[in-house]
Amino acid sequence: MFVDLVVHELRYLSRLARTWALVVVAVGIGLAIFVYYSLVHHSYSGVSQTVGSIAPRFLIHSFGSISLLVAVWLSTFLIFNFRERNESDRVEEVLHSKSFSNLTYLCSVVVANVAIVFASTCVLVFLVQAYGLLVPHIDVFEGDTVEASSLALFVFVDVPVAALFWAATGGAVL
Repeated sequence: MFVDLVVHELRYLSRLARTWALVVVAVGIGLAIFVYYSLVHHSYSGVSQTVGSIAPRFLIHSFGSISLLVAVWLSTFLIFNFRERNESDRVEEVLHSKSFSNLTYLCSVVVANVAIVFASTCVLVFLVQAYGLLVPHIDVFEGDTVEASSLALFVFVDVPVAALFWAATGGAVL
């Protein structure tokens, strides 16, 4: 029953333009910061060793955390019409006729929003890795893929923990 509620919420969220705006803004900010770090590293690493030490290959937590923060803040806007949507969809009638509780329903909403944040971060990671693989072939300027262990730690530890902490503190359930 819980999985059905999560799937229903994900279907609803995927139809909203706000969801796609969230993904585009969060991924765009993260990608822009990564390209900026790559450009600064390429342009000024010969001038200063301090600038040369900030290779974007190792900075997934720096630009990824900013993108994650933006995604978490913007995902709050996905819940703004939560009460009105419940009244228009007559969720209360369904909750009384089905055998699941309000807590189960609210948890499914939280899990669906965490999944949206996680998916936007995965899109960012895919684009950064694709950029790092394509840069040597297109000769635009310097760039590299992100270090694998740092990337895995960010995607599988930092993102779920940050998104669930945000949801647990009440950011998702207004």
